[in-house]
Amino acid sequence: MKIVCELVPSTKLELLNSLVRELTECTDVFDIPDSPLGRPYPNSLTVATYLKLITNKEVFGHIRLKDVNLNALISLVKSAILFKIDAVVLLQGDNPTIGPSVSFTSTEQAVEVLKRELKGEELPKIGALLSLRYPKERILQRLRSGADLFLVLRLSNPSDIEDISKEAKKLGIELYPYVLVKTVKSKRILSSLSGQYSVELNNLESLIENLRDLVNGVIISCPGDHKGLVEAVKIAKSVV
Repeated sequence: MKIVCELVPSTKLELLNSLVRELTECTDVFDIPDSPLGRPYPNSLTVATYLKLITNKEVFGHIRLKDVNLNALISLVKSAILFKIDAVVLLQGDNPTIGPSVSFTSTEQAVEVLKRELKGEELPKIGALLSLRYPKERILQRLRSGADLFLVLRLSNPSDIEDISKEAKKLGIELYPYVLVKTVKSKRILSSLSGQYSVELNNLESLIENLRDLVNGVIISCPGDHKGLVEAVKIAKSVV
């Protein structure tokens, strides 16, 4: 099982470097969100490229489909190919806070276009989101959409993913559920994420142990709390 660290890009390079130094030893993969909540942040693939160069760790970059047309999408993924980004995760994302959405391309369409237009290239793994709030039949249909891996949302109990895990293994698809860690500093942000389950640090080890045989890795997220993130990643790594 891989320990994936969700790292929201800082606008200050020295802060980013300091946090990465603290996290690198216990992190297998850095996962970089793209403009979370629709707010402008440093570009995910740019930061992912930087982290790839300075850490040589696996990196997952994200692309918000609401912000790009198909031409731009292909261009961005070609950049990911050039710098050997390990995975590119496609998502719709929240509506942009500045300006309109520029594309209505579905995730399934985007996956199909990339695999068709870039056939023969050394593509990174193409990922998408998988929310457990949908009926099981719809979730299993999503697994067959052509993506190579899925970041799983709204996991509250390992039993939620048992049947999905079995099907994913048959299809050769990787699963990475988000584990949202609640601390004094992160709970305010987490409370705004309607319906999302979070776990306190003292229960983190047990949850990860119970997920070990079901998924390929866990994405540790502790929004707004850098110290909490470092502590959570260290706990997670101690389990695996």
